[in-house]
Amino acid sequence: SASLEMRSRRSLEDFPGTIGLLIIAILGNMAALFVFFFCLILLARFYGYLLANVIGKGPTTIKRSSATYGLWYVFDRLWFVSRMGAALIFHGTQFYTWFYNAFGCKLGRNTFFEDAEVRLPFMLTTGNNVVVEAGAKLETLFIMKNGDIAVDELVLGDNTVIGPNTHIGLGAKIGASCWIKSLSLVQQGRQIADSTMIVGQEVSELEQADGGKLVENRTVVSFGWHLLFLLISFIPAVMSILMFILIIFLTSFKTHTFLIAMVLYPVLVCIGQVFIAVCVRLLRYLLIGKQAQPGWEIVYSKSFLRRNAATSLYHSCFIGSEDTILSYLITRFIFGTEIDVKNSFSPLPQEPDLTKIGRCAFGANGVQLRNTSFFCGGIVRYGNVNIGDHSMMLDRAVISPDTSIKKNMMVGPMTSVNEDTMHNEGTLLLGTPALTLIDDIFQVFGGHPSHGCFLRKRSHFLPYQPRGLFVQQEYCCWSQLWRISPLYHCVGSSIVVHVPSLQMDYHRGLP
Repeated sequence: SASLEMRSRRSLEDFPGTIGLLIIAILGNMAALFVFFFCLILLARFYGYLLANVIGKGPTTIKRSSATYGLWYVFDRLWFVSRMGAALIFHGTQFYTWFYNAFGCKLGRNTFFEDAEVRLPFMLTTGNNVVVEAGAKLETLFIMKNGDIAVDELVLGDNTVIGPNTHIGLGAKIGASCWIKSLSLVQQGRQIADSTMIVGQEVSELEQADGGKLVENRTVVSFGWHLLFLLISFIPAVMSILMFILIIFLTSFKTHTFLIAMVLYPVLVCIGQVFIAVCVRLLRYLLIGKQAQPGWEIVYSKSFLRRNAATSLYHSCFIGSEDTILSYLITRFIFGTEIDVKNSFSPLPQEPDLTKIGRCAFGANGVQLRNTSFFCGGIVRYGNVNIGDHSMMLDRAVISPDTSIKKNMMVGPMTSVNEDTMHNEGTLLLGTPALTLIDDIFQVFGGHPSHGCFLRKRSHFLPYQPRGLFVQQEYCCWSQLWRISPLYHCVGSSIVVHVPSLQMDYHRGLP
């Protein structure tokens, strides 16, 4: 007993020193990580400066056997890591556009990058009030079949909006007040006149929306407000670090408690994420009130930044646990979203207060449920998205605000659905703009999802048949049909899928 008492006294005496050493170690690691990325960014900027001086602004080709190719190769790898780090920290804020400007981009005032993929930043020029939404690819280089690289400048005019999952080809020149809608394609070298709207590949004259009249606050805030809302978005990450430090500290005094903590670490992380989600729910209440509402805003206004920070806080709760049952439970029971926790739905709602997902819904990779839609002039609309029971959204489909997907529907891959899309229960939609290919899917399949998620059990695929893909069903499972084309018919207890003779170059998004 005397020895135990002496050990306890020593542990209490060493308590301040242990805390100090732990804090110093954590801060040292964070400082080292910061210095590493800062040096990486400086190195990427140096190679980018050299490359920009070598190739200039005009159309050019980098030969695979040239020294310029080696210079581009090094810059491309450094820029990729730098851009990913900046996107993780700054995406959806004005700091993200400033980061691109630091690498040679010529971006106008109040340009908003929700997300962007630009491999040569110094080959991009934009006007004022330009918006680039999530998943858009701005092509500033193209790798040819022989390994050479074609490079050309990309120009976006004033008040232009680039929609989600769009592809802007190499050397395109887009005029002022243009709207390139979701999943649309602008071919290489194409010149788009002012006030033009592109849906898919269809070109029409743009009619300005009346939503700007509904915006009350048109004042763009100062730098201090941008910094404040950026720091607010870091709160979940800081809380996660502090909770990790707390776990290490509380279990560091005895060996057996440390081993128990390591075994129970996943459980402790889940409890920590639930606690963080509760705190984020309170922060969202302070930012946007009890619940986010549909409406209109101006990009970079104070109310826009409040909404943007609230959305960022919600998504920061699930770093490392996205698309898990924990994320669905938190979304359902803490944030109050109407969502079935048994769904196999990859994307989380963009804004939980404006999204409703029914029972047994399926969402594949790259699907975007958009609660925001941007208009020319830096105007943004917030709207509800409702997904019906037993519906499927396949790869890279985009669902626009104020859209309701009815029950038992299938939205095909790379399909854009908005509030004007006509559809009924059980229809199949495909394309941009979306077309109805099948009026009643379940007449074709010969079944109905009356019980359980998707239909019932797993199917298994047999080898290719001469006319298509042959799927033998024990029980039909919708989740196994996500890669097939929507031309099929039933034969007894099987499905014959006919794959049309259309090949897609997915790297460039061109047929």
